[in-house]
Amino acid sequence: MRKDGGAMKSKSGEIKGNRCSKAFKSLGKTSGRRKAMPKTVELEIIQAMDRSKKNVELLRAKREVDQRKLHQPFDF
Repeated sequence: MRKDGGAMKSKSGEIKGNRCSKAFKSLGKTSGRRKAMPKTVELEIIQAMDRSKKNVELLRAKREVDQRKLHQPFDF
């Protein structure tokens, strides 16, 4: 896979269309070319989003546990 996320290149070499920075915008909609970006990039982005979502959920769970510990009286 190319570094620019499989982006289309014009003859002069500058990147046309979607690179990875713009990839999130094109996830939902399809462009004139049927797919706005290659499947592999799309999958990578979706996996990354899942990963970050899991991390957020873990952090939230940890925070809730910490809050509970704060409110309980200490029993030694």
